[in-house]
Amino acid sequence: MSTESRAIQLVEFECKGQRLALPLECVQRAIPSAEPLPLPGAGAVVLGMLNLGGSVIAVLDVCRRLGLPDTPISPAQQILVLDLPDLRCGVVVDRIGGVSERLLDGAVPEHLGAAPFVMGMVRLEDGLRLIVDPARFLFPVERGALARALAGGADADC
Repeated sequence: MSTESRAIQLVEFECKGQRLALPLECVQRAIPSAEPLPLPGAGAVVLGMLNLGGSVIAVLDVCRRLGLPDTPISPAQQILVLDLPDLRCGVVVDRIGGVSERLLDGAVPEHLGAAPFVMGMVRLEDGLRLIVDPARFLFPVERGALARALAGGADADC
C-alpha cells in the first residue's frame, strides 16, 4: 500500500464514539433513522431492509462490523444511503459530522489491525478517523448471503 497522502472528500460520522468516514462519492444522502424489517439469512452485519422510495435497500450496522456491542436503533441516529456499483444500502450512524476534504494517509498503523474494510485513515488534531471502504465492507460470503436474502425478501411488505 502506498504511504503517499492524497486529498479525498469524505462524509465524517461517529458510531459509539468511533470516528469514521466514507468517501463522499458513494454517499447519496442521509435519512432519519428507521427500524428496518428483518431480513432472515442476510448475515449478522445486516440489520434488515427498508423500502426507500419503492426501492428495497439493506441496512448495515457499522458497529457490528467493528465488534462493538449491539444497541437498538434510536430516533437520534441517521442512515447514510450508499450507492455502490453492485449494491444500494444504508449504514446506521450515531452522528454525522459533515463533509470535508482531508489528506488520506493510506498507511494504517499496525496496532489498529489491517481490517479489510478500512481503506486508510486521516490524522486529526486529536486522533485518527478511519475511512471505511464501502466496496469491502461486506465480505464475499456476506454479499452472497445478502443477495440471496434480498431475492427472497424483496417481495415482502416493507
